[in-house]
Order: sequence, then structure tokens, then C-alpha cells
Amino acid sequence: MTTPDPSTPTERTSPTPERLTALETELSTTRTALAHAQQQRDLDRALVAAGATDLDAARTLAEKALTEGHDIPKAVAHVRQRTPSLFRPPTPPNAARGATLAPAPSHAPPTSDLESAQRAASTTGDRRDLLRYLRLRRNA
Repeated sequence: MTTPDPSTPTERTSPTPERLTALETELSTTRTALAHAQQQRDLDRALVAAGATDLDAARTLAEKALTEGHDIPKAVAHVRQRTPSLFRPPTPPNAARGATLAPAPSHAPPTSDLESAQRAASTTGDRRDLLRYLRLRRNA
């Protein structure tokens, strides 16, 4: 008489009730962890899109808002309203980046030959104007 081989398909496909309960528990735990990870990813994306500068602090406050019953967009809006310092200030849609960092153009007439040559070289882009400016600067 031979003993049944545990690697046969009949032995592998009929798990014990204890094993089945353990697998169901593991599956439910894994599903919960996956749902939590997806919610974290969606929350992080929403915070980045809203312009969060301190993602960790904003995430903590948004998670608290989520436990109060808000959905992700409402939680982000709630955090942004209560702590605007965690977010970049909104920029007007037609504002050019860096335009605010440029110095104001000077409309005063140039006072010297060197300044007029410099202005001509920078505004026209003509090679002769640039060479004239460099020559005047070298000799100054």
C-alpha cells in the first residue's frame, strides 16, 4: 500500500479549514493595505497639484481631514484654507515666470557714450553695436 503524495493535485487543491481562514485573513489585510496605499498616492498627487511646499505636514493635516469625513479634494481645500503657509501662493494665469524678477526697464536717457553703446548693443543685437560697446569698454 502506498501513501498519498502531498504534491499530487488532490492534496494541493483541498486546503484545510485553518489554512483557508489564514489565507482569507491575509487577503483581507493585503486589500486593506492596497486601498490605503492608493489613497496615499491620490492624496500626495492632489497636494502636489495644489502646490504644497511641505508635503509631510500637509499630508498629516489632510489625513486628519479625511478621518473627519471629507473626500480628497475637499480635504486638500480644507488644509489649504486653514494653513495657507504650507502651499505656494497662487499665480495669475497670464503672469510670465521670471518677469517679476527682472529689473524695471530704465527709461532715463543714457548719460555717456559707453552707456548708449551698451544699450544699443543689448537692444539691437547687431554685431557692429556689440563690437563698438566692447571697444569703448576696453578703452574706458
